Amino acid sequence: MANKVIGMDLGHCETAAAFPHKNGDKNEVKTLVVNDGNGNVGLSQIILTFSQMQALKGHKYPDFDLLKKIAPFRIGELPSYVPDGERFFYFKVAPKDFLKPCGNTPTAKNCGITHAMVMACYIYAVVDNIIKYNPGDLTEADRAHTMLLIGCPTTSDWTSAKEKNEYAKLAKIATGVESVEIIPESRAAMFSSVGGGVTNISAADGAAVFDFGSSTADCTYMLLGRKILEFSWALGASEVERQMTREALEGAIQLNGPFTPDIAMLADNDAELRALKQKYYDKLLPPKGYPFVCSFSEDVDHLVKIHKNFMDKVTGQRKFQINCDSVTLRDGSWQDHCRAFYQEAKNRIGKAFYNVYRADGSLEKRQCTLNTIVLTGGASKMDFIEEICREVFPEKNIKIVRNVINPSHTVSNGLGWVSIADENLESCKAAAKKELLAVHQNTPKALADAISDKLFQLLSSIAVELTKRWADAPGDEMTIETLQQWLDNATKDPKVMQKMETICETCLNAWKKTLSSGMEKAVNAQTQMLYSANVSQNLILPSDIWQSLSTQSMNLNQMDMHSLLKKIDFGNLANQIGKFIVKAVIWVAGAMLAPETFGISLLVAWVATMFTDEAMSDRDLKKPRRRAQRQNLAGRIRGELAKSKNEIMKNFNEAFASQTSSFEAVVDSTLDIAFKIVTLQRFEL
Repeated sequence: MANKVIGMDLGHCETAAAFPHKNGDKNEVKTLVVNDGNGNVGLSQIILTFSQMQALKGHKYPDFDLLKKIAPFRIGELPSYVPDGERFFYFKVAPKDFLKPCGNTPTAKNCGITHAMVMACYIYAVVDNIIKYNPGDLTEADRAHTMLLIGCPTTSDWTSAKEKNEYAKLAKIATGVESVEIIPESRAAMFSSVGGGVTNISAADGAAVFDFGSSTADCTYMLLGRKILEFSWALGASEVERQMTREALEGAIQLNGPFTPDIAMLADNDAELRALKQKYYDKLLPPKGYPFVCSFSEDVDHLVKIHKNFMDKVTGQRKFQINCDSVTLRDGSWQDHCRAFYQEAKNRIGKAFYNVYRADGSLEKRQCTLNTIVLTGGASKMDFIEEICREVFPEKNIKIVRNVINPSHTVSNGLGWVSIADENLESCKAAAKKELLAVHQNTPKALADAISDKLFQLLSSIAVELTKRWADAPGDEMTIETLQQWLDNATKDPKVMQKMETICETCLNAWKKTLSSGMEKAVNAQTQMLYSANVSQNLILPSDIWQSLSTQSMNLNQMDMHSLLKKIDFGNLANQIGKFIVKAVIWVAGAMLAPETFGISLLVAWVATMFTDEAMSDRDLKKPRRRAQRQNLAGRIRGELAKSKNEIMKNFNEAFASQTSSFEAVVDSTLDIAFKIVTLQRFEL
């Protein structure tokens, strides 16, 4: 594992970063400065000079040494006019489009500047700034031992293994860090919602995170350990400034007549209006509006006023198309699309079900619940985002939380928690297992002993009952062989076999409850150590998950009980009873013949007959035994059998132990699933 980790949300318009670290024994995530001495959110913009573009020519993925040589790069809030180069923004694209041309100037076109080149330069500059402006956290010496966790949208053109590898490759080569991992923003956003400390959200009750970014609107619904639903629409907040520009352009055409706008100027207007849009929703513009002159060509300017009527028209009336599922185009205003996006989420959650395993192994189908909605991402500052959400989700039991304090850090902070969770996963699992198996009742040996004891109690009861019936039979004609035959027939009875299987199932279910309770306690203890006490409360697995885990993972189907029960030495049971009766006859006879020596000498003789067949006489199993003699012996059968328990159950215990040894692996597997759930690596059983 790398010594240092940086969680980076490289957005279409903004970039934020976070630093997971230890503060004593406590895990924390700190927001990093990414732009200058006090800027913890940077605009995703970069200037490449003409000489830098020349140096990049021919380099598909520029490496760290080249970028270090041609640095520094200017990033963040930049002027629109660049006399010695070009300003690049909206350059972030999916890996499949990395090699597409990027840039408007002749130099950019002649040098073959691509999106990959610009992204590489920008990521390099961000990491460089982080090291420069966060001296107490990271140094240049840390670079080679640092891991970058970079968020990506949840769509397949980002999340497939091939695309993630390509993105990670570009970032690693450009920054010179030890490793890069691409994490879906859905996981990071949900981690932030349940663990950011800003909102107290429990995904155990069903939570949905709507992350409104610059290029996409992402929905993540999670019912902890039960269900995850993810989808993304190409409904980016950058479309708002585009519509602001289009509204101004149409006004300019109405006043000046048709003309061909300059493409570069259109792009510059988008960038300038984006900053004004953000100030408007941050309530930093004058209430009566803010005048801004849009330039569309050398001869055409147009004045617009940024106020409520203008923004309501731009977001609520102007129509445009979006791709809402990688296939279907949808027409409407930004607010129309937002409403449809929420409705799509509501429909999907309403149709979602999950299965709960009952104690008997059967399945119960339950509908997914929704308790909390988190609205986050930079675009969530637009008030109508929350208003439309409540319109679509009017249910009083659903809490809607808008993260207006620092929505731009949702993903980056979440990535910090992802790092903490992933790094400590194995050690937490090992500690939980150690704590669990330190209690004998939780071990497979405890299960084996419980089943063996109960089975032997059943067999002893059968033996005692049959021996008493044999002893009480009228007349003096009953033989020991008859008793043995009765025992043999009884132990082969299907009803007895069924009773034994019921004992096994009952013991297993009781053990599973104990084990499940022990696992729950051990996992929750480690979760509290991994996160803060407040955060861990939001990641505690519901009891029905533990029930399902134990029912699924540990059941009789994993053991061939019929074969195992055959391992009980029933012949030994009958034989032991026969031996006891034969020896007891000798013992009783000796006592009657030599009452003066009834004591130590006879006790020694009795013990000797237990181990030395040659010392026995009257061993004829077919010889009739007097009723009085039989009754004298029957009362002592249970005690004598107890002495022979280990011998009678030896084969069964050995066979069962070989089966239950695999349960330690089951414990490992169950703990693995549990910890992957609480670290949000796994969302369904």
